[in-house]
This record gives sequence, structure tokens and C-alpha cells, in this order.
Amino acid sequence: MLSRMYLLITLGIAELASAYVQDVPVDNKQLLTRQQGNFVRYSGCFGTINWQSSPASFNLTVAFTRPDNGIATCSAACSTSRHFILWDQQCFCAPEITINTTRGYIPQLDEWEATEGDCWRLCRDEPGVTCGGSARAAFYEHTDPPSVQNPGIEKVQGFHWWGCFADFTPDRVLRRFAGASSDMTPTKCAGMCGQARWVGVEYGRECFCGATLDNSYKTFGRRCGRVCEGDGRYFCGGASHLTLYERDGARGDGDPVGGYDYLGW
Repeated sequence: MLSRMYLLITLGIAELASAYVQDVPVDNKQLLTRQQGNFVRYSGCFGTINWQSSPASFNLTVAFTRPDNGIATCSAACSTSRHFILWDQQCFCAPEITINTTRGYIPQLDEWEATEGDCWRLCRDEPGVTCGGSARAAFYEHTDPPSVQNPGIEKVQGFHWWGCFADFTPDRVLRRFAGASSDMTPTKCAGMCGQARWVGVEYGRECFCGATLDNSYKTFGRRCGRVCEGDGRYFCGGASHLTLYERDGARGDGDPVGGYDYLGW
């Protein structure tokens, strides 16, 4: 027992991230445990229209309503439920829902998945973690066995996060490939891109840069679900999907993004 505890404590987060990125089954003893308890993964941004006014009728429980709502607090309050839901300052426990990830649909709630831009509200005390949006809530799942430890969006100095964008080949969204690295993070990628306006990380380890954003659209956040090989606390895109950042102050009024004009919040 002592040797197992020692192994759990001493294994680094890099080993956890590598195991997740490569999709290789790993024995539980090789996974890093968290002091606060549960391992979770983001399940997506879904509507609240059918259930929010009467959660009990959908077998949902309001765990609390308070400003410090987030993964840490809501996960602990719903420790015996498989899923929990963050919506602004409210935390809901969802013990029996099933999410059809192929269709992006929750039958019990009759709610469809929305794009990540609809869950724009970030949790006050957890930068990069979404607490839903207008008529949208962020769904999370306790994982058993554990997968990754509460990954979120890294705050990159001098940049702001834009979300998960589809990438295509051979016409890449960001035309310059800056390189791949086993210690990749969004911050490292930004440093590799010099003065580029846009930077994006893909597949956990690949860095792309560009002056313009071409041929793309914002899509479901779960498609950027690979953790960074350099730091398993953060997301670094996915297969053919970029976690995208823009340099602060680079945007002018009426400047189009991916063929669309930005109209504000």
C-alpha cells in the first residue's frame, strides 16, 4: 500500500498528459491523483430551456447558488453524481443523465449541444473554465477510472482565447507551422510564433501561427479535448482542431473573423 501511494504521488503530470494524448490504456496506479478528489472531463455546452426552471422534474438537484461556482466547488458538492452542471452561479447534480456524444444530444433533458461560443461565461475563480452562457450550461462528468485532472484553457500573456476552431489540410487555417514539441503549451507556442497575430495549438503538441484566419469556423469545445503534452492542466486542440488565441489589441473595428464580422457581445 505504501509503495502504491508513493507511486501515485511521485508520478508527474507529463506522464498523465502523454497517456491521455496517445489514447493508450494506462493502469490506475500510473495516474496522478488530486488532493481535492474527483477527476472530471468537460462534456460540452448544452441548452437549459427544458430543465432549468424545474430541475427536480428532470432528476437534477440544485447543489448551491453562489459566486464561487466552478469545477472545484460543484464537483465536490456533486461527488456522488456522475455528471454535474455549471450555469452562472448555480451548480446542478445530475446522477442519471446519458449524453449521446455521437449526436450531441441528452435524451432525458431533450437538449442539443451548442457551439462553444454559446458557453462564453467563465467561472469567476477558475480562469479558462466555462460556467455556461445565456440559456446554455456547461456539463462535466466524473471519470472512473480517472482520465485527466480538470483541464482548462491556459491564460497566455498578451493573447486572448477565441475557442476551438476546425482545421483543414492542405489549406491550413494558420499557414505557418512553427513546430511540434513534447513540452508544448499555448504559452510556448506563442513564444515560437514571434509577432504573429494568431496562434493555435493542435493535437496536443503542434504549433501554428498566422497573420490571418482562413477557412475555418468555431465548433464544439470537446473537439479540442487533447491536453497539452507540456502541461496536462490545459487543452491543446485535437485532431484537425485548433485551440486558438489572438494577440491583444490586434483587432480593428469591423475586422472579419473567418469570413464573419465581429459584432460584439
